[in-house]
Amino acid sequence: MSSRKVLLLVGSPRKTHSTSYSLGSYLGGRLAEKGYEQEVRCLYDYLEDGSKLPELMAAVNSSDFITFAYPLYIDSFPAGIIDIMEYVAAQRKTVAGPAKPRFLCIVNTGYPEVRQSDNVLKSTRVFADKCGFKWYGSLVVGGGPLIDAKAVKEVGFLSGKLVKSLDLIAEAIAKGEEVLNPELGSRAKLAIPNAAYVFMSQLIIRMNLRKTQKNKSYGRQPYM
Repeated sequence: MSSRKVLLLVGSPRKTHSTSYSLGSYLGGRLAEKGYEQEVRCLYDYLEDGSKLPELMAAVNSSDFITFAYPLYIDSFPAGIIDIMEYVAAQRKTVAGPAKPRFLCIVNTGYPEVRQSDNVLKSTRVFADKCGFKWYGSLVVGGGPLIDAKAVKEVGFLSGKLVKSLDLIAEAIAKGEEVLNPELGSRAKLAIPNAAYVFMSQLIIRMNLRKTQKNKSYGRQPYM
């Protein structure tokens, strides 16, 4: 390859304090061991200051490989980044003979069932096509809240399959493979039974609510 530059686009409103960043930075760290340099751009920064959008396009157009990491909100993208995606797609059409960087999608979902991301993956692939990117593949991470912006390795044994998938993806990128082999693990649910995950998620939500809500009315069910 002529370039060793990887661009990580973080689509979470939590920016570098997000699970999306944790996943992308782990992959970037493994690629750094193989001689790559990763640049990080948080898309919500450009919603807050549109004057910086040309800087984003310069980073996109000069990259050999792009990783787009974001959380699943219901069954779509976080609403804010859709405007940025539309801007990038429109700007790519104005570039004469743009390079076609390989494009990897990493989506993390709060659902234990990774199939919940099927719809947004189709939309992401349309985005990649509109931008003239070369679709590389995707990785869907189920049970993302258990990571909760921690370093992937800090999650412990629960992240075993996830770590293996990211390591294999880094190896494939370093080899210059044009398309990610689906057998490398397009889906990586954290190693926890669904029922246990639901229980832990509800417990975490209630603990957070106790910290933030003064009237303690979060248990009410007015429509039941």
